[in-house]
Amino acid sequence: MPRISVIIPVFNAAPTVDATLKSALAQSFDDFEVIVVNDGSTDTTAAVLEGHAGRIRVLDQENRGPAAARNAGVRVSSGEYLAFLDGDDLWQPEMLAGTAQELSAAPDCALVYGDLAVIDGSGRQLSASLVGRKKAHAPTLDEMLRKLWPIMPSAALIRRSVFERCGGFCERFRIARFEDYYFFLRARELGDFRFLPRRLGSWRFTGAPKPPNRAPGGGNYAQIFASLVEQRYGVSAKPLLSSWRRAARGAFSRAALLALASGDRRAARTALVKALRLDPRYVKTYSRLLKTLMPLSWLPFVSGRTAAGAPRPKPAAGAPRPV
Repeated sequence: MPRISVIIPVFNAAPTVDATLKSALAQSFDDFEVIVVNDGSTDTTAAVLEGHAGRIRVLDQENRGPAAARNAGVRVSSGEYLAFLDGDDLWQPEMLAGTAQELSAAPDCALVYGDLAVIDGSGRQLSASLVGRKKAHAPTLDEMLRKLWPIMPSAALIRRSVFERCGGFCERFRIARFEDYYFFLRARELGDFRFLPRRLGSWRFTGAPKPPNRAPGGGNYAQIFASLVEQRYGVSAKPLLSSWRRAARGAFSRAALLALASGDRRAARTALVKALRLDPRYVKTYSRLLKTLMPLSWLPFVSGRTAAGAPRPKPAAGAPRPV
């Protein structure tokens, strides 16, 4: 029986899942199994998975969403600990070893998680760290109900006993939207969390999530999430939903700045329009959108900092300035 079961839900993940599997199979920790749940993919995902035959177990099902896929993977697994790696994310080689050591040393701990870099669809780094300084500690349940905490499935290791007591992921969520955070809230009821202050992998922000109330399956997922939180904990979920929108808007903005730095104004505009749809009251997004309409030669003089955060050189005397 393996110590850890790694569950990887995939849906039309052909462009990314090979790298994801390679990062999972390259772990320094060797007592684990990998179960991939092909959630009704219609692209060439199955062929990519076949390339890893003998090292992974594949479970095929009709498309039901990541929550149902993870639950299905757990049902056929046998590990004492469970790790959930999304089909477009990546692990560092020490991910399982580090989290397993921490979880084994703390019998009362329900879950161990760490930090992740944020990358875009092409693998370019948008941020070196998902977890900001103010949230670089394991949260209390009260903190998790006040603010959206940066815990990602791909950065966590949880006890099977905790997963089972939670009842798994809520399958009312048919896409990747709030199903993970509600699960983490349930898990936090059952024990402390531990935070490893180091990067365990990379989370891929593809920049394509629809607003939470415009999702397939007829589900208003923001409303479902709010209802679950309010019924179980007696508090409003509005602060968490606002945090979600701000976080997504920030990721879109970073993607736009990176695109601008490389001269791809069309990609920058696309990202900023998505940011506006999520948070139309954030004024800076409008000014950034205007930059995508300016001549490229003006861009170094519009802001005092580059997309990477380094100060920009001051324009020479007499150089034209945008208005």
